[in-house]
Amino acid sequence: EVDQVVGTDLDPRALECARENIYRLRLPNPVKVMQADLYPEGLASVIVCNPPWLPARPGSPLEGAVYDEGSRMLLGYLSGLAAHLAPGGEGWLILSNFAEQLGLRTRAELLAAIKDAGLKVLGRIDARRYQTEFKLEGSSNYAFNLIMKDADDDYALRLMASMRETGIEFRRGSAGGGNQLRQPYLRGIVPADHHLAFPNTEHVHFYGFYIGNFPDIRNDEIDAICAIVNAV
Repeated sequence: EVDQVVGTDLDPRALECARENIYRLRLPNPVKVMQADLYPEGLASVIVCNPPWLPARPGSPLEGAVYDEGSRMLLGYLSGLAAHLAPGGEGWLILSNFAEQLGLRTRAELLAAIKDAGLKVLGRIDARRYQTEFKLEGSSNYAFNLIMKDADDDYALRLMASMRETGIEFRRGSAGGGNQLRQPYLRGIVPADHHLAFPNTEHVHFYGFYIGNFPDIRNDEIDAICAIVNAV
């Protein structure tokens, strides 16, 4: 459980808006907002940052929610994170890939900044075997979708066998039973072969796997899952 939540901002209007939301939502845990340049004094077990999307100069105070000149907030968060984390603590960076899509920042630059700050990203899925280029903006993390890059029935069988043997609960076809156009309730409503018009969905139907998430999953368990599926 969380004993206290502290939120910071430099803009007095943002702080007042946060206080109003805290009052309206009747949050159960003590929540404090204060004016600070990123970090308040003290250590925390979890530090979350959602910096502006684009490394460019804002034209007004309101645009400061979108533009972060020179990635000042992003880099300031990364460089100061280790010094403000309690032992065993985590930093959560909520970051859009919009700047990467526009060519304003590369993934390599972001990873280099994380490395230079002495931070470690949790285990990643092997991009040579599984799809990783998802657009995550606006997505929820209620599940971990594992999608094979190539249509390989033998690999899929070995992957499922490995997950069963190691106790990883999964559902083939992702959530909802895969390609819905294959489901019996649509017989007579859509043409019999209509599902073939959606090749990406067909791929997920056979080579996608839904692994459920849960709130108290530990870092070492995430690393273990990545290691298991990468070792197939």
